[in-house]
Amino acid sequence: MERQDIEVFLALAEELHFARTAERLRLTPAAVTQSIKKVERHLLSTTY
Repeated sequence: MERQDIEVFLALAEELHFARTAERLRLTPAAVTQSIKKVERHLLSTTY
C-alpha cells in the first residue's frame, strides 16, 4: 500500500462515488478500484 492508495481511500470516503473520485484525482475508475483493493487487502492482512 502506498501513499496514493490512502489518498484515494480518503477521497472516496468524501465523495462516496468511484467515478467522481476518479475525476477529482484525475485517475481512471479502474485505478481507483485498484487502490481501494490494495487498502482492503492491507487492512484484512493486519486484522487477521
